[in-house]
Amino acid sequence: MVSILQGNRDESKKVDHDKVKEDATQLYEAGEGQWGTDESAFNKVLVLRSAAHIKELKSVYANISSRSLEEALDSELSGEFLVACKTIVEALVNPVE
Repeated sequence: MVSILQGNRDESKKVDHDKVKEDATQLYEAGEGQWGTDESAFNKVLVLRSAAHIKELKSVYANISSRSLEEALDSELSGEFLVACKTIVEALVNPVE
């Protein structure tokens, strides 16, 4: 919550595809790709990256993993942190809903 309240999210609409691939790989390695989960990696990416970046990230993550980003979140996170991360993704990808 503190990370979100700091208001450091990139608001640009431009997407750096190399950075998206790097972030997708980082999230995979922080979760599914290791024993245990590095929650700080999820926090960093989901709180700081733009909505356009997160939309692209969902697609790229699904290409490098056997799961969608949401499925990976369900598998790797729990409790209020899981709810917060899923809410961030949903709000950025489908703001009307």
